[in-house]
Amino acid sequence: MTYQIKLKDLRQFDDMYYIGDIVDVDGSGWVTKQEAEQLIDMINAEVNQPIIDDWSEDNLFDEYGF
Repeated sequence: MTYQIKLKDLRQFDDMYYIGDIVDVDGSGWVTKQEAEQLIDMINAEVNQPIIDDWSEDNLFDEYGF
């Protein structure tokens, strides 16, 4: 199951979107629609990335020395 953040999930006021709820920012958390969409795309790509890219048994425990 994957979770996708959407633009409608962000608070909006006067054509600005608040990202402070999903990203730790210094200063104002309000950004333009374009900036919000770019950030959402980056977050969705990272959150939905598989934790282990290669599930083969040969590689699963390599770093643990089994």
